[in-house]
Amino acid sequence: MKDTRAANAPARTRTFDDATDSNTATNRSMAILFLLVAAGCWWWFRDSLNYDFNSRDFDPLGLVPVALAAVGLWNLVPTIRGTLVARKFTGTKIEMDGGDGVTLGDTLKGHIRTAGDLAPTSEYVVTIRCVEAITRSRSWT
Repeated sequence: MKDTRAANAPARTRTFDDATDSNTATNRSMAILFLLVAAGCWWWFRDSLNYDFNSRDFDPLGLVPVALAAVGLWNLVPTIRGTLVARKFTGTKIEMDGGDGVTLGDTLKGHIRTAGDLAPTSEYVVTIRCVEAITRSRSWT
């Protein structure tokens, strides 16, 4: 009797979702955390906030809220950008045929699925870039 399981086996696919929402949530939480800590430090040091470097009352700890607020604002920029990108392109995923990966020299095959309809006005090019490579070491024993 002939084994037909191999012939009828479905092609394995691996799905990769867009990580924009996750990255935006991380940036948002870091921005909120740093801005809240900066506000708390400003409240804590409110009596000694003197930014005149030549004054005897100058306390360098008064610069801590300024530095923390700068880091919070630095994280706020990618938060806003990521939110706008996620609103426009949410639901994008790639379904890669072949299961776990592609060996060197093989062709990457799959489908890119988007939540919205793409309506290009002219010719376009899709570029896929490797942002993470997972290599497994082989044991020669």
